[in-house]
Amino acid sequence: MNMLTNPIRLTGPELSVLSGVPPGFDAMVLADLCKKGFAESQTAVLHISHDAKTLDTLSKAVRFFAPDLEIIEFPAWDCLPYDRISPNPGLVARRMVAMARLCQKPSSPRLVITTVNAALQRTPCRDTIGNLSFITKPGEIIDTNRLLNFLAVNGYNRCSLVMEPGDYAMRGGIIDLYPPGSDHPVRLDFFGDALETIRHFEPETQRSIGQVSILELVGASEVQLDDKSIARFRHNYISTFGAVTYQDPLYENIKAGLRFQGMEQWLPLFHETLETIFDFVDASLVTYDHLTQNAFAERQEQIADYFEARTAAFTLAERNEQSRIHHLPPEQLYLNETDWLKKSSGPNSLMLTPFSEGQKDGVHDFGIRQGRNFAAERAMDGVNVFEALIEHLNKLTISGKSVILVSWSEGARSRLEGLLSEHGAGHLTLCDSWSEVEKAGNGIRLVVFELEAGFETQDYCFIAEQDVLGDRLVQRKKSKKAANFLTEAASLSPGDLVVHVDHG
Repeated sequence: MNMLTNPIRLTGPELSVLSGVPPGFDAMVLADLCKKGFAESQTAVLHISHDAKTLDTLSKAVRFFAPDLEIIEFPAWDCLPYDRISPNPGLVARRMVAMARLCQKPSSPRLVITTVNAALQRTPCRDTIGNLSFITKPGEIIDTNRLLNFLAVNGYNRCSLVMEPGDYAMRGGIIDLYPPGSDHPVRLDFFGDALETIRHFEPETQRSIGQVSILELVGASEVQLDDKSIARFRHNYISTFGAVTYQDPLYENIKAGLRFQGMEQWLPLFHETLETIFDFVDASLVTYDHLTQNAFAERQEQIADYFEARTAAFTLAERNEQSRIHHLPPEQLYLNETDWLKKSSGPNSLMLTPFSEGQKDGVHDFGIRQGRNFAAERAMDGVNVFEALIEHLNKLTISGKSVILVSWSEGARSRLEGLLSEHGAGHLTLCDSWSEVEKAGNGIRLVVFELEAGFETQDYCFIAEQDVLGDRLVQRKKSKKAANFLTEAASLSPGDLVVHVDHG
């Protein structure tokens, strides 16, 4: 059985809109487009979400419907345009890993999911990213100085204890480092110049948890501080802004080979050329949601506002003969409107919208309707919402539709399973992928992915837990105390005062 009972035809009349595609169903559509596109020799599908939350939700849903599909998430920096702080190292690591993977030719269907902010932003070119790698395995002879130089040049942070992506530490014949994109840091144990073992370890306990057969490192920063990059930065800085005739902290730090907070905002000065995610993907098909173009307009306005603010601040500092730093024009850092529209909404692009537009030229309408919401039953005194749900489920089953109840987490699914059983629901099946849903036979399937509201297709009815229980209460995560003494000890220095938990 196909996921889509009303399949998309990529051949024939030119399409520009897929309508009747609510959240959740969009994951099914994208999975189908990837498989069709790969069968027709298309390299990938690039989907542009309007924000990061939508990217994350969509990625989880696609993994449920197509667990074998290669999904690459490319996030945006988490700092504002023209900010004076650098993006989060963990987030930069995700970007570098994504770009490195995109430099490799796909051998199976591939979906790349990004956001408006990420797609607008210029990146290092493919040739640069492709050369930023260090591959080794146990038994090889390694020049540790070469490895340490690779880490220093490519944005890794030397510290006493490895805790975060991009950290590295050296103790005698052991090098600990946290590779970008890895779930755990690794420990390289040397005997002389010979690499004896590579092991994963837990950062909180520093205990090894398993062997690693091969280590593939990519850069931890989009800015490299090798001799060529520094020389290029100095030349481009002077060519763009003129001779440095006053104390310029950015220029002086980079000249000395030191990383400067927020230096990524001068990315074009470190590279010969820049590209965008569109160049990395080289997609035959670009898709975007119905809010993407609005998000682009808002981002353009935000970039212009911050550029004007930086310009005003620079002018004031110059007038008062204060320390100041030049800034680049927006077109060097971001796509302009013309380039954006050419790349994002050209002839090989599709907009996905939840609103039904009917079948017409350029539009493929799935006609998916919204599922039932039990808000009225929740508000009525003396009415048990689960009894109303069971009655609705029975009607759906009799009509021949397959019913899928969607929860946000494993725990929520377990609670929902218990409540349904207490109210007499039978034939409950827990499914972890779409293939398991199809094989489940009769009854009700309980699955896990993020879905705000249910919907109905010709053959299936998806019911979200929020349809039944109402809006989720999102609790703010409590700050966790260190799991191990080593975590706290890493932040202490000789002479620091400590307070005993019991004795003061």
